[in-house]
Amino acid sequence: METAQISKEAHTADAAKFLLFRLGEELFGVDVTALKEVDTLLERDLTFIPDSPQSLRGLMNLRGVIVPVLDTRILLGLGLYEDTAESRILVVDMDWRLVGFVVDEVTDLRAIQRDEVQSPPSNSEIQRQHGSYLTGIVNSEDGVVVLVDLAMMLPENPFIDQRSHARQTVDLEIRHRDLEGEEWHDGHLSTISKGGLRLESNQELPEGAWQEASLPLDRSHKGQDRIELQAEVRWARTASGLAGGRFSHQYGLAFASMTSEQESLLEQAYRLD
Repeated sequence: METAQISKEAHTADAAKFLLFRLGEELFGVDVTALKEVDTLLERDLTFIPDSPQSLRGLMNLRGVIVPVLDTRILLGLGLYEDTAESRILVVDMDWRLVGFVVDEVTDLRAIQRDEVQSPPSNSEIQRQHGSYLTGIVNSEDGVVVLVDLAMMLPENPFIDQRSHARQTVDLEIRHRDLEGEEWHDGHLSTISKGGLRLESNQELPEGAWQEASLPLDRSHKGQDRIELQAEVRWARTASGLAGGRFSHQYGLAFASMTSEQESLLEQAYRLD
């Protein structure tokens, strides 16, 4: 995995070092003293949290520390973007916890002289768009660099709520089909919780579509060795290479209401406390 540790030996009396990154066509910079490290997004297995805010991409395990990973484009209202080999996670040390921010591309590590940093005019487009987390701008040969405080981008409650759904990472072949359909399709289950699952499939499923997922039970129950649950597609993106790269699409599904018997079977079969 491509992981870059960030050196804190970066500042002098006259200059500070910034990591530059892109979101769309805009170039941003963040003070490296706020960063813990930079990770390659596609090589990280993020755990999907059902019913979470759209800006929360999931949770990642960073050497035993659970880190929420946020979609910076969504936080800034820039819309969805397909992950690429250049996508990175900027892990920010906020003292109270580590938080990851997904960006389109990291472009440079640059020392910026303090006298280069300017404040944009109060009525400028940059000020209107980025004023709440803007720390300054720098004119460079690459264009205007918008210096930001990533911590100030956080919404009031960017993480999962306090329900603490038990979660399990699995590697399991399952089946799924449209509620109105008769044909079952192969799928791969990579994460499951009391609230939903993460599914990989070669079928194109639109957001909001309802699926029936057929999950194997660890032991037969009333003559049945599978449980079939209804779930709604909450998000969709290109698969990140799980299940040996056999599936092209990745989906986050949230379960519909279950009976008490179904809940009990799910918890027992998948060790969800």
